[in-house]
Amino acid sequence: MSVVVFIVIIWISTQLVKITLILPMDVVYALGIPKFLIMGIILALFSWLFGK
Repeated sequence: MSVVVFIVIIWISTQLVKITLILPMDVVYALGIPKFLIMGIILALFSWLFGK
């Protein structure tokens, strides 16, 4: 169960790195807050589902 969460975290971080390399920094800052909110919701769901 923790392996799945670990893989998801790695995938999300690689996607964020790709986005920061491709897009200008202003666009990244504009999109950064919703992305981190979505990441937090996804990780909370994973921890809630696999924590039990």
